[in-house]
Amino acid sequence: SCGELVGNGTLGDWRTHNGADYAAKAGDEVTPVCGGTVTAVTEDARWGTVVEITDQQEVLWRYCGLAEAAVQPGEGVTTATTLGKVGSIPAEGHTTAHIHLECLKEDTYQDPESMN
Repeated sequence: SCGELVGNGTLGDWRTHNGADYAAKAGDEVTPVCGGTVTAVTEDARWGTVVEITDQQEVLWRYCGLAEAAVQPGEGVTTATTLGKVGSIPAEGHTTAHIHLECLKEDTYQDPESMN
């Protein structure tokens, strides 16, 4: 949302949307947009299962809304690696199934589409 507040139909408030949403069917396999190293796999109350990948340019890619992770921290991944399957995003439950992708360079959110 480029720093602009947007309405959240699930939580009933206004907040920034720091990433991009990609429509997918629940259960579809999720692969990364670029290779790198898995730096974290977490369970988040708002984002569901989250996999973080750091690429060779030290850009952090955060995949939110997986049903479960198929990778572990420290594992190297390519664009052919399955990170997990599309699950749900509790903070965005009012929408259809999708993956929320965040991209950070030097701790600043970037537009994922412009980074790859």
